[in-house]
Amino acid sequence: MKAITMAAGMMLAAHSIAADNAPHLKFNQLLKPETLYQQRDSKALKGVVIATVGDDNACDYRLGTTRINDAINGGYIHIRVAAGTYTENISIVDKNMTIEGGYANCTDAANDVVGGGSTIIDGSGDTATSVVGISGNSDVWNITLRRLTIQNGGTISLLVGGGINVINSDANILFDNLIILENTANFGGGIGIIFGAPSINIVDTNIWSNTGNSGGGISCNSVGAGINFYDTGNAGKGSIFGNQVVLRDGGGVELLAGCSMILFSGQDPDNLIDFRGIINNTSVRHGGGVYAANGSQFTAIGFFFLAGNNDAPATVRANTADSDNNDEGNGGGIYLTGANTSAGLYNIRLSDNSAYNGGGIAVEEGATLLTEAIKFSSSCWAPGKCNQIHGNQADSFGGAIYSDQSADLETNTSIFSSHIYGNTAASAGSASYVRGEDNEFLIEGSVIYENTGGSVVLYNFTNSIARYQFNTIADNQAGLSIVRNFQGTSQLMSSIVHQLDATDVYSTVSPVDDAFDCLITHAETGFTPIFSTIIDDPEFVDRANDDYHINSFNSPAVDFCDGFTVPERDTDIDNEQRGWDDYTTVNNIGPYDIGADETYGNDIIFEDGLEM
Repeated sequence: MKAITMAAGMMLAAHSIAADNAPHLKFNQLLKPETLYQQRDSKALKGVVIATVGDDNACDYRLGTTRINDAINGGYIHIRVAAGTYTENISIVDKNMTIEGGYANCTDAANDVVGGGSTIIDGSGDTATSVVGISGNSDVWNITLRRLTIQNGGTISLLVGGGINVINSDANILFDNLIILENTANFGGGIGIIFGAPSINIVDTNIWSNTGNSGGGISCNSVGAGINFYDTGNAGKGSIFGNQVVLRDGGGVELLAGCSMILFSGQDPDNLIDFRGIINNTSVRHGGGVYAANGSQFTAIGFFFLAGNNDAPATVRANTADSDNNDEGNGGGIYLTGANTSAGLYNIRLSDNSAYNGGGIAVEEGATLLTEAIKFSSSCWAPGKCNQIHGNQADSFGGAIYSDQSADLETNTSIFSSHIYGNTAASAGSASYVRGEDNEFLIEGSVIYENTGGSVVLYNFTNSIARYQFNTIADNQAGLSIVRNFQGTSQLMSSIVHQLDATDVYSTVSPVDDAFDCLITHAETGFTPIFSTIIDDPEFVDRANDDYHINSFNSPAVDFCDGFTVPERDTDIDNEQRGWDDYTTVNNIGPYDIGADETYGNDIIFEDGLEM
């Protein structure tokens, strides 16, 4: 797999992704479509640069049922195909190749005049093989498929890739403006990748309604393979949508054996017909949207970084695990499992997913998750709420996040600067549920609100280590308590926990190891308050409209804490420096504000825009 440039990697690290507790993220070679046009070997082309395929008399290949393959076998490495339906199966073996469609006729194809209909390659004539097969690693080949519909390939007994298979290839591959539709395979109904180390860029492509035993949209089972999935701003292109898994895992995407994928695509939240991202996929077991295991890595980036944009989040939405409702499917949006498996989610919208455990995401058996808002000085898709986990549902535990550790491994989950809201869990842990020895869990600098269902909002169960610090936790619904420690280690520090009802703040089942410092709560129920804890109204800016910033003029949270609890991120939910000493307020015990927000409302210079 190819790495991005050192300069780009350094830029990304400068924006907090490369933190000490971050998963080791691998980045794939990200190339714009125009950089992947193929080299043209005049000898291989027998003096003709481009071959045309179609039905009219101007076409180089116009007769027979294998016209595209005939052009490939004729030695051409740049083929343009006129609009129409071609029922055949394409094989690209150990060579450079560009195949482009979307031309009205072969005259337009010869002159590269795009427009006039769809070019469809239909595999229904031979479902024992993929519609397009790519193989061979005698060299690092360059392969482009552009403006094609690839459909009706494979059956569930086909091993890999009903629409496209990439087998034992080290090629640089570009899939540009494709529709991969209603294909079927055992692994990878739409696209299947196995062996080799290909670098695959998928741009402005829709992978829709494919079926697999695992990996309904994409299955990647190769230690060296890297996938970038991105769009160029067209709301109708760039989606992994409506795929299904009928036996195992990964309704949208399955990543195995160290394969890595970066998702840049996402919905404009204000556009109801924008389906960019990983959306509405289903799996009978784990990972309705994404399943990653065996040292694989999934990264989602919802801001412009070589690709993507600042106007839409990376989106994983409305996916379902445990689609057969047998209570054996976790991670509705994303499922991570196994040592060295990791995910980095930055400016993501992880919403409206469902599963038995972990409606939004499940992190298990030694996997690592880091998610946070990357707050550039310019903007993000939702200023002040750049990283959102909301509206997810678990039929049992962990509405938003479920973390479980049973083997002798270390599972790590770190969540920074996120808005976790509107999630539900039927049993407990509507926002988070953590359990298992050597399971380390951190939420810092986040706003956790309006989560409902079950007995507890934040649940630490049996030998896990859960730290909740610099958070604002408000207006949730729970039958027992907001936070619960069941025979584990929990720290509740520098946070606001506030309800308008009488729900207990904290509950325990012994033996426990608890620590509390610098809290504003609505009651003293369930824990023993210390001198740095007060019962008071935190005075939010606009609680009724979910604005949980603290009011700089009258909030008791301003300049309340000292530096006893050191944040792992030195900026707050708005990317403002923590520990600013408000000169209009007398410190309680120090300059740190309690909760997710460090208010600068009393800084006249800052407010007037006169800062240097």
